[in-house]
Amino acid sequence: MIEKNLQVEHPDKQRAEQALIEREEQLRALVENTPDVITRWDDSLKLVFANAAFVEKTGTDVSYAIGKTCIGMGMPVDIAQAYMDKLRMVFATGRPQEHYNYFPSPDGLVHFHSRIVPEYDIHGKVYTVLGIARDITHTRNVKIELDELNRRLLHKDRVNEALMDELGTFTRIIGGQYADALQKAYTSLEFLINNDARNFSNEGRASLRRVQSSLQRMKLMTADLVAFSSIEADEASFSAVELNQVLDIVRGEMEEKLTRSKVTVTADTLPVINGYAMLVSLLFYHLLDNAVKFTRPGVKPVVAVKYNSIDSRDLSYHVISFKDNGIGFEEGRSDKIFELFSRHEDRQRYKGSGIGLAVCKKIMDRHGGLITTESNPGEGSLFSCWFPR
Repeated sequence: MIEKNLQVEHPDKQRAEQALIEREEQLRALVENTPDVITRWDDSLKLVFANAAFVEKTGTDVSYAIGKTCIGMGMPVDIAQAYMDKLRMVFATGRPQEHYNYFPSPDGLVHFHSRIVPEYDIHGKVYTVLGIARDITHTRNVKIELDELNRRLLHKDRVNEALMDELGTFTRIIGGQYADALQKAYTSLEFLINNDARNFSNEGRASLRRVQSSLQRMKLMTADLVAFSSIEADEASFSAVELNQVLDIVRGEMEEKLTRSKVTVTADTLPVINGYAMLVSLLFYHLLDNAVKFTRPGVKPVVAVKYNSIDSRDLSYHVISFKDNGIGFEEGRSDKIFELFSRHEDRQRYKGSGIGLAVCKKIMDRHGGLITTESNPGEGSLFSCWFPR
């Protein structure tokens, strides 16, 4: 009966032993083919095992290194001593340790991040320590390069910020002086026309009036350009903005112009958004002013302010649209109209500095949104402001 049982158990034992051999082979293949350096050290801090990556990374032959401490292998003393101190700590405490070091190799210094862990015998005593070291040279070099790049970018940002502050101050000062000079020139011409008109021919007086008109346009452009360059948004002023209230205020400020142009403004109930109230007010002003400017002869001008909520998987927007029934424009000009100094071809009929819509785009950029437009000649225009929710 015993012999029969042995005969039954024998094949199971063989299969178990074979499975164990296969697992050991798999583990050996993993250790030998991993790019990480794997080493084992005894309690005298001497190397008892090293995988193929050890040779590749350090240039030290395993047969030479086995049985030696780090110092015995010829490592620089400071590097060797720091690593050996970690080994001693693991032997003494049984707690894993992290270690960062570098090692001279044929290709230069190699930087490692090591995980040093204890291995226990059947009595629960640490009898060897396993070191797993990963080459972080490339990662470290990339980090150094990124840190240096960030340092340079931060420096450039500070320089650019200082330059922008100086440029803003310069623009305001020069713009103010330029506007004063234009006003004085205009006033001087007005004095000549009113007091010495009899000394000028009709053609001369007409020429002076044209010069005055040009001076007025230059003054308007100067004021708009200074306003454009000065668009700033104090982060502290970022708050909930009641758009219905903003629109009412703007319509009140433009009441005389809207009445004179016989423009009817209708509006949906608008939402409360997060933004900069002063900039949103300026945005609404320019969009209404643009609609008033480009009305179509013979058609009662109407501006409809519409609201739509757009939701998607990634982003959601409050979309505020200004739809007019004015002269419109070619669809191909949709991008150009937001450029500085972009003006209608008929400059005698449609006055302006060409800055208003550029201001609108800059304001929407400041809100992290965008402004789009749709139009066709003779069919009016639609300007849509997309505010992130």
